[in-house]
Amino acid sequence: MRPPLHSLVFVGFSTVFLASLFGNSVIIHIIRTDNSMRTTTNYLIINQACADLLISFAEITGVFYYSSTGSVWIGGILGLIFCKMFVAIQFISPNFSVWILGIIALDRFYAVTRPLRLSPISQHFKKIIFSCWAWSIAFSSNYLVKQTFKNVKGYYYCDVTTLFDDWNTFNNISLTLNVFLPLSLMAVLYTIVCLRLWSREVPGEGNNQNEEQAAALKLARKVTLMMIIVVVLYVICWLPVYMSVLLRFVDRVQVTDSLFLLTNFLTLCYTGINPYVYLTFSQNFRSRFRELFKKFCRKLKISNVIDSFRSQSVELEQI
Repeated sequence: MRPPLHSLVFVGFSTVFLASLFGNSVIIHIIRTDNSMRTTTNYLIINQACADLLISFAEITGVFYYSSTGSVWIGGILGLIFCKMFVAIQFISPNFSVWILGIIALDRFYAVTRPLRLSPISQHFKKIIFSCWAWSIAFSSNYLVKQTFKNVKGYYYCDVTTLFDDWNTFNNISLTLNVFLPLSLMAVLYTIVCLRLWSREVPGEGNNQNEEQAAALKLARKVTLMMIIVVVLYVICWLPVYMSVLLRFVDRVQVTDSLFLLTNFLTLCYTGINPYVYLTFSQNFRSRFRELFKKFCRKLKISNVIDSFRSQSVELEQI
């Protein structure tokens, strides 16, 4: 049984969750409603934002529910369904998210090394996204079929920790293919991209063509730097989770409640920080966000005027 959350921890988890909900929703709305933002990279970002939203909902639900109820779950068929959904999000979404980052790295690689050719990511986008989901589900199937929904002395539990009681070859393969392989792939691709971009000299001023090339090079560098920061954040926020799993189930090191909360908080932080990296580094995202904010303010002002007019009308009728 996990102890109740401290008020400060509750505020921290709630704040990051709201930041994730707002930031990822804004990113999704901007790309979905603006035709000029519908690029291959941005479509990959919108898929990552959806996965991050699922992860944030799963993390906040798990931490608050287990801490407030002592791990007691809902009973019956509904409890079984919710337990399987909870387990599915816990494993499918992270696998999908890291591979989306890998595909974005591959897309940047083609954009820099073969700028005049249409990348295979763009040509087969739907197939690639479908394959990512299928891959993530396939490597989560072992956890989905295991018995996590249990009835103990009349109380129902959805115990995710039992999934790792028997650390086997499948766990090693899954960890290698869904963590170390995509991260290694990203390290290699971004190293090549950085060498290509930062070894090129910025064309001097003098004609329109040189200015266009200089602007394109600066934009490519900024986009690449933005995505590298996103990958570094992923490593910082997610590596402690995987390391704690290895320590617990390979070396049999006990994972304390404090460490459990810390690792879950870090994964939640990634989903909360990630969208604001895009808003910080991308001029397009910033300008669209300002336009969205101005529209909201105008609607808010109009709403206030209408409410004021209605209240005045009511007062006149009463008189």
